Amino acid sequence: MFSFDIIIVMKHKFNIKPLSPQMGTPRHTTRPPSLVTPGGSTALKPIPEYTGTEMIGISIIHKSCLQPVFSKTAAVDAASMRR
Repeated sequence: MFSFDIIIVMKHKFNIKPLSPQMGTPRHTTRPPSLVTPGGSTALKPIPEYTGTEMIGISIIHKSCLQPVFSKTAAVDAASMRR
């Protein structure tokens, strides 16, 4: 493989410098303070739950396109659509 003489010649030829602690350190930046909104709330809102009192069924329009049906005329329209 390589001998140490070749490595020394390559260091001088390509001006390879050893790694120093200053090379890889990140910048020190200051973060702006977060905005404080008085009276703000971060509580979770309740998840809406459908009771199912208005929907009469589900129609398949095209392949896997499911649509809720809320009236009998919408069900007839979905059934008579051209496939």
